[in-house]
Amino acid sequence: MALASTSSGAVTDLDQALTDASFFADPYSVYRRLRTESPVYWSESLRSWLLTRHADVRVALLDERLSGRRTGAFMDEHLPRDWQDAVSPLRAQLTSFIGFSDPPDHTRLRRAVNRAFGTGVVKRMQPRIEQILSELVEPMREANQADLVRDLAFPLPAIVIAETLGVPAADRHRFKQWADDFVPFITAGQLTLAAMREYLSVVAARKRREPANDLLSALLVADTDRDRLTEEELLSMCMTMLIGGHETTTNAIANGILALLRHPRQRRLLIEAPARIGIAVEELLRFDAPLQRTFRIATQEIEIGDAVVRRGQVVSMMLGAANRDPAICADPDALDVTRPPNRHLSFGQGIHYCVGAPLARLETVLAITTLLRDFPLMALASEALEYQPTFGLRALRALPVVLS
Repeated sequence: MALASTSSGAVTDLDQALTDASFFADPYSVYRRLRTESPVYWSESLRSWLLTRHADVRVALLDERLSGRRTGAFMDEHLPRDWQDAVSPLRAQLTSFIGFSDPPDHTRLRRAVNRAFGTGVVKRMQPRIEQILSELVEPMREANQADLVRDLAFPLPAIVIAETLGVPAADRHRFKQWADDFVPFITAGQLTLAAMREYLSVVAARKRREPANDLLSALLVADTDRDRLTEEELLSMCMTMLIGGHETTTNAIANGILALLRHPRQRRLLIEAPARIGIAVEELLRFDAPLQRTFRIATQEIEIGDAVVRRGQVVSMMLGAANRDPAICADPDALDVTRPPNRHLSFGQGIHYCVGAPLARLETVLAITTLLRDFPLMALASEALEYQPTFGLRALRALPVVLS
């Protein structure tokens, strides 16, 4: 019997499945249940409506009644309520993040970075990305083994975004630690943001004195008053790019390679026909989305499916579930690198569509191409893989491989 979509306060077995440790290893079996039994589901444990059908998720991502101003809900989810007063500086900083804003602020913030990640600009970055990949692969070749998260999937996008922004790539170990602290949003969250803010303030001050050909220097000199960023907005934008600019791509590369290692026939197809890599990456993004969930706040009462969402409630768009909806592709739980272009939602939709999507795609295409070309016999060193226990990200802790 189907479970009703209610907000009655009852904790169901679906809630238990969503919060069980096994969920992080395989969320897709739970998503299938949700789509079948209760596609618009109130999770008492997560205090959120969960949308798992592609059509519902897509419409919700475009719905202006669902606000990106979700700082309070974000903090409520990750921090005990009795800590809220102690972390008020954290709330103020998060409010300036582009992903936590609505128009007109979002429009202005987005306009400030759009030009840096346009398709033409990104394409010109390809030679440098290929050079970085070559430098990362060489020590792996000598060792004949690697942790692909540590040795390639993390450093590649971290170096690229650091160079794009204009901060020292040699400091990327700091970015990794900040991401590890911030993404799970443990109690270190406020200290992490404070450390990032202090670091970026120093870099920004240097760029004001000695501007260079990088994004941070460009952000410091807006074309018009309407595009000028406040100090908090500037620092928040840089934080967003340092964390978001590599975290999603790291997961896309690692998840994509893992999927190919577990599907040898699909990997062979790509090795034999490398020109298919563009279509294949879209399928890999659909199959195991690096970002599994995004959420908004209802600004008024909204009907979604058979549910009534009240003003102020959280609505979670389950991107990973939507991508495997049989309504958008046949046999959605199968990996098919020859699948025609699909309507996956891994980068979102609408005004909050990932600004760095062109760069993430290029880095993923080049990374997977390099690994399949240089290490066609690559194999998993262990099936005992662990994922970070975060509800939003599909993030491997490590990906150990033997290269030949």
